[in-house]
Amino acid sequence: MYWKTTFTGLLVTIAVSIPSFAADHPGKALFAKVKCNTCHSVESQGIEAARGEDKAPDMSNAATLIPSAEWAKKFVLREEAKDGKKHRKPYKGTEKDLEQIIDWLLTLKTS
Repeated sequence: MYWKTTFTGLLVTIAVSIPSFAADHPGKALFAKVKCNTCHSVESQGIEAARGEDKAPDMSNAATLIPSAEWAKKFVLREEAKDGKKHRKPYKGTEKDLEQIIDWLLTLKTS
């Protein structure tokens, strides 16, 4: 019985920790630092796009929109296209920052 209670407690702890991990992830701060929020919003994280109505897709559900981290990296670096279109703006951050941003985005999934 003890193991069952401990295991249940562990699952609850993990479930409660996941949203705060996404909020505290360094990729979230980098998203704003390299100005991804000029075009993209992440409404689930309280991030609004600066461009208003002429914005790119909301990234709140990025984990289901992005096929893989490698694809996302190539798309942002304009080496890959989606529906025949490349990423609108050239990425101006470091490759390491981009990897952290993508890592954070891949934690985002709305219910």
